[in-house]
Amino acid sequence: MDALRKTYPQDETNPLETDPLEPFPGVRAFLNDLQEDIAPSAEEALDYLLEAAIDRFGYSPRDVFTAVFDFPSTTHQQTFRISFAELEVAVSALAIGRVTPQLSHEILALSPVYPGLYLNVEWKVEFKSDWVAKCVLEALGEAEDHEVGRQISFFKRFPEAKGLARYFLEPFAHRELSQMEGQPWPLFNMASDELDSPRFVIDKEVHVGLRYAKVKRNVIKFESIADTSLDNSTYYIPDSPTFPLLDAFTVELHPSKRSAVLWVIQITTSRSHGGSALGYQKVRSIMTKLKEMLGKPPTKRKRTVNAQTASEPSVEPSVEVRYVLVVSKGESNNLEWRFPKGWNKNVARDDHRGDVYCLEIPLVDQKGSLRI
Repeated sequence: MDALRKTYPQDETNPLETDPLEPFPGVRAFLNDLQEDIAPSAEEALDYLLEAAIDRFGYSPRDVFTAVFDFPSTTHQQTFRISFAELEVAVSALAIGRVTPQLSHEILALSPVYPGLYLNVEWKVEFKSDWVAKCVLEALGEAEDHEVGRQISFFKRFPEAKGLARYFLEPFAHRELSQMEGQPWPLFNMASDELDSPRFVIDKEVHVGLRYAKVKRNVIKFESIADTSLDNSTYYIPDSPTFPLLDAFTVELHPSKRSAVLWVIQITTSRSHGGSALGYQKVRSIMTKLKEMLGKPPTKRKRTVNAQTASEPSVEPSVEVRYVLVVSKGESNNLEWRFPKGWNKNVARDDHRGDVYCLEIPLVDQKGSLRI
């Protein structure tokens, strides 16, 4: 805390002779990357670091402590080399309380579930974090639809490991949302309690006229928003684990109106889904990019009025954000989506808040057979 306070001194005319953060590789670069209009306070900087460490490595105190002070170089990628068979063995063992030596503790974890007063604690098997899960799936390679379906069916056989299925739903959902053509996807409304960390609950009684277009799109995996061109015909998937709160996004550009719609897509099979407040900043960065693209007014023909030229009044670029929680069909009952803290913060310039919807993707056909 003292080091961070010194890093942002009140008296800028008297800079420090040495950098207090020098012993902690990558921390300053990470904070500079997060910084928007105002340099964070010491407390906010620690919150950023802690949240980023937990989002990447889970809740293991050792991993979190190490990552806070050496964030960029703290990786376990050498442990992610695993086969589907090894993963199934490990999950089966952990689901019944046994430990398997074939799988590193840096991939899976057991989390306690408290069913109620005077009841025994139960346990669920999870990947240590979303980042770890995505790295494991990347190491496993692109799976065919039938292999993805088999994995989802396998995990659903174990109540303790059902949450793992959502990570295998993701590649299938990406293909459905980017490659299918036909009638638009229906959306269910999700209403919130309007807190700074709002909890959105599905409300099937509210009929939403809005639909998500079912069209074939180009798929682009990107590392940085700044280096990515945005258009209407592309489905964007972050190829970096530093994009919490979104698994994909699409845009609708309306240059003539100098407006755009940003669809933020999150894919899950869990009953309650969260995320990291760092995702809000990523959404705002996409909004900034869109506004920059729309910033230049479209070329218009001049018209003569009483021998003088007149032009249409300029309109400020605007971006509407819509959040879509994608689940497998039948999993939306009692679904809730709790957003991370910070929903109402840093919204003066680019307001990342928007309406929230749920989209169901069927995993089985009309005969009850797996579609994947």
